[in-house]
Amino acid sequence: MIISSPQKPCALTKRVQELMDGHTDRSEEKEILDLFRGADNSSLNCALQQLDTAALFNDVDDHWFGPKNKTELLKMLSQDRLQDLEVPARSAVVGGLQVGHTTLEGEEQDSTLAGGIEEQAIRDIFLGSRGHRLTALKNAVNAGADKYDMQKLMFDDLDDQGFRTAMFDHFQSESSQVSSRVLKPLSDIDDTFYSSLKDTRYPGNTVYPGVLAFYDELDKGVTEDVLGDLTFLTARPDEATGTVKSRTHTTLRENGVKEAAVLLGSLAGLINNEAMARKKMENFQEYLQIYPEYDFSWVGDSGQGDALLGERMLKDHADRVKGVFIHNVTELSDAEKASLREKGVRVFDTYLGAGLEAYELGLIGQDGLKRIAQAVEKDLDAIRFDSQEQKQARRAEFEKDRERLTTVFS
Repeated sequence: MIISSPQKPCALTKRVQELMDGHTDRSEEKEILDLFRGADNSSLNCALQQLDTAALFNDVDDHWFGPKNKTELLKMLSQDRLQDLEVPARSAVVGGLQVGHTTLEGEEQDSTLAGGIEEQAIRDIFLGSRGHRLTALKNAVNAGADKYDMQKLMFDDLDDQGFRTAMFDHFQSESSQVSSRVLKPLSDIDDTFYSSLKDTRYPGNTVYPGVLAFYDELDKGVTEDVLGDLTFLTARPDEATGTVKSRTHTTLRENGVKEAAVLLGSLAGLINNEAMARKKMENFQEYLQIYPEYDFSWVGDSGQGDALLGERMLKDHADRVKGVFIHNVTELSDAEKASLREKGVRVFDTYLGAGLEAYELGLIGQDGLKRIAQAVEKDLDAIRFDSQEQKQARRAEFEKDRERLTTVFS
C-alpha cells in the first residue's frame, strides 16, 4: 500500500527544514521539539510525511553533558503523540529509524532502554497500532522501492529478540480479531510475469497477456477489496546495497506494476531448483509471521522449482494457502499436469486459464474473470511475435481457454 504525502509543504515542514539545514545546535533541537510538541495533528502528520525523517533523527542528538533531545523526540512520536499520527506518518517515522543506525544495548546513555532508543521506538509504534491500522502500517512500511521493508526490519534490523517477540506476538493477537481474511497474492517474476529465461513461446521480455489483470483480480478478490497486497517472491539474489531490489522495482513499474513488495533470494539459492524452492519457502515462512491476518496464493512457472514450492506451501500451510497456479512454460505433459493437480497445483497456459482456475477455487468473481479475459485478448493482439506460427500457437491457447469460459456463463 503506497500512500502519497501532501504535495504542498506545510509551514511546520518549512520551519523544521530550516532548523535542520547545516549544523543543528542544541537551541535548534529544542525548537524542533517544541514545534512538534505544540503542533496540531494535521500539521504534525503533514511534516512527518514530508521531512526526511532519517536526517531528522540523525540531526537531533542525545548529548553527553546536556539534554537527551533524541530520546525525548522518539518518546514523543512513539508514545506521547502516537495516537495523533495517521498511518503514513507512523510509517515515515519507522522508515527513518530503519534507515538510520539502531543503537544496541549499552551504546546509548540511558541503559534502561535495553534494545536501544531507536528499536524501542519502532516497537512502541507497532505495539500502539491495532486492527486494520496495524495491517495498513505493515503494508506501508513494506511498500517502498528500496531495501527497507518489513522482512528486513523484523529479521535483520531489529537486534533485540525481546522486541521482535513482542511484535510478533502483537501481530498474532491482532490477527485473531479479523473476521475474514484477505488474500495476499505472491508471484514469481521471470517466466511468470514476463518471458525471460526458459519460455521461448513469446518474444524475450514480453509481459504476459492478462497477467496484470490476473494480479489485480486476485488482490481484489470476490469482494472487490482495495489493491495493494501483491508481493513478488523471486530467486534473484539479495545483496547489502539494495541495488537488485531497487532495479527489480524499477523494472516492475516500467512494465505496469504500480504497487508491490519484493522478496529476494540468495546466491546459494541459485544452485538448482531445490535450492530455489527452499529459499523462497524460507521467505514465505517469514512472511507468514509478519502477516498472520492474511491468506496467500502463489503464482509461479514450471521452469525453476516453483511447482515444488507450491506443493510444499500446500502441504505445510494448507489453512493459509488458497491457490497455487503454475505457468506452463516447459510443455508439461498431460500426466505431469494431472499429477500436480492431484496435489492442489493448478497448471495453466494463459492467464485466462489461470483466471478460470482461480474462479473455480472461489478466489475471484465472474466480473473479475470477464476483465481478465478482455485484458488477455487486448494484450495478445498488441504483441509483435517473432513469427506467424508463434502468434497462431498463442492464439490457439487463448481460444481453448475462452471455450472453457463460455461454460462458466452458460
